[in-house]
Formats: sequence, structure tokens, C-alpha cells
Amino acid sequence: MEFYIPLSLIIFILTFFYLFTKIKTSTSPHTNNNYNLPPQPWKLPLIGHLYNLFGSLPHIALSNLSQNLGPIIPLRLGEFTSVVISSPDLAKQVMKANDLSLANRPKLLSAEIVGYNYTDIIFPLYNEYRRQMRNICILEVNEGPVTVNLNEKILARINVIATRVAVGKRCKDHGIT
Repeated sequence: MEFYIPLSLIIFILTFFYLFTKIKTSTSPHTNNNYNLPPQPWKLPLIGHLYNLFGSLPHIALSNLSQNLGPIIPLRLGEFTSVVISSPDLAKQVMKANDLSLANRPKLLSAEIVGYNYTDIIFPLYNEYRRQMRNICILEVNEGPVTVNLNEKILARINVIATRVAVGKRCKDHGIT
């Protein structure tokens, strides 16, 4: 009687051994992937350091980590790597030295679509347009104290939206477009 091994089983075993050896060599202490990082807490494979933020408020958990590990803590939060700086003096130095690299917002597809190709106020790219928008917003805010009743504005907007949903078009009595 012949012994028959399916091809898929052979491929599975070879793939398993390949991945096992790949993981073993990437996590060995002889690889030089540390880049001279400051001390960081122990991390889990997929979620990284997210488990450190569970159980208490995030700012309290990060404060406890900074008391144990120092003012600079590199954290891996899921797939994103971030650095937490808890010292005001170090934060000021980092913000001055890396101002342009920290000024950009993340490029999100939803922000590109909703924000008209990053030309809104919330998610603009760092360029001349953003600087002009910032100056305009600062001038508008600094013009003087203007009191706005948000309840009236919100109720008027809800009324207009409900009318458009019910009727299907804009009414001539509504001043809001």
C-alpha cells in the first residue's frame, strides 16, 4: 500500500516552517532593530502597548508610565508607532525642532473627500493655503467679542433640514440656505 501525502499538506508545512523561522530570526536579540530607543514597556504582538491604557483614564496611565520609564516613552499603539513626551521642557524642544514635520495632518481618504481635497479648515496640508486660512481665522477670532446664541442657530438649522426632508426643496421663508 502506498503512502499518499496531499500537496496542500506539504505546502502548509513548508509555509509554517518558513514563517516560524522568519519570526524566530526577526525577534532574536542579535538583530539590530533597536535604534537606541529609550526604555519602553513590554508589548504584545498585535496590539502593542494598548493594554497599558486599559483600566484607567489614558492621561493617568501615561503619567504612571512616565513615572516608571522616564519622560520619553516610545509606544506602539496597534499598527501606529508614537512617542509620548511627558516633560514640558522636552515637549517644547521637540515642538521647536520638529515644527514642520509635526504640522501636517494624516492623509485620510475620508478627509480628502469630505474636505474637498484637503482645502477645509480641519485637515489642510501644510502649505501656503493653510497659512492663509490660519491668519484669516485668527483675524476673525480677534476682531472682538461676539456673542452667538448657538441654540437658535442649531434649531434653525434643524428646522431647515427637516423642511427639506419633508418638502424636498428650500422654502422661501427660511433665511438659512
